[in-house]
Amino acid sequence: MNSRIDKLDADVAVLKEDVNRRFDKLTDNAAERKVDFLQIQGRMHNSSIRNPFLRITPIPVYHLSIRLTSPTQFPNTAHDFWKLKSLSLKQLALLIYLAKFYDVSGYEK
Repeated sequence: MNSRIDKLDADVAVLKEDVNRRFDKLTDNAAERKVDFLQIQGRMHNSSIRNPFLRITPIPVYHLSIRLTSPTQFPNTAHDFWKLKSLSLKQLALLIYLAKFYDVSGYEK
């Protein structure tokens, strides 16, 4: 009788672990879809702006370890974004931060 109970306990533990793993995967997939939606929404908003002094939306990214994250530093307007082409030290620091955040290669050159 005890061996049957022990076997049932082991089976329940395996099922519980499997359900937890599947739930975590489902949670990760939902988070990725949310980031996809926010990226599309941000791109649509930013591309529809015709006045360069209106606020632009930072585009979030998804990292498995962090999940949804947006840059802590981002130009406020399209005008501020395009000012990054004329580099001051402050603008260079922001540009490097954004390149690292969005995982853009080649900025080290």
